[in-house]
Order: sequence, then C-alpha cells, then structure tokens
Amino acid sequence: MSSRLTSKIRTFLIAEDGPTTVEYAVLLALLVGLMMSALIYLGEQAQGVSSDVVQGLDDALNK
Repeated sequence: MSSRLTSKIRTFLIAEDGPTTVEYAVLLALLVGLMMSALIYLGEQAQGVSSDVVQGLDDALNK
C-alpha cells in the first residue's frame, strides 16, 4: 500500500499536469482575493455615497 501511494505521488510530481494544476489553483486564489478586496472597497464607497444622497434628500425635504 505504501509503495503504491509513493508511486502515485511520484507520478503526480513528475507529470506536467501536477504543477499546472497547482499554478491554476494559486492563480485562482489570488483572483478571488483581489475580487473580495475590490468588493469590500466598492461596498464601503457605495455605502458612503448612498449615505450622502440620503442626507442630501433629507436636508432638502426639511427646508
């Protein structure tokens, strides 16, 4: 069993598909991180803008 597992691991590391899969996984993780950061940043910006609009409307209606 152990030699069979070792053989499969060795084949995975030698094959071209193994490193390519890892590279794609790292790239995907980076893209997901960037997208999450952008959504958090844009969400905060949108919240600030909507707050300003609501405050402006409230000021205009209360005059």
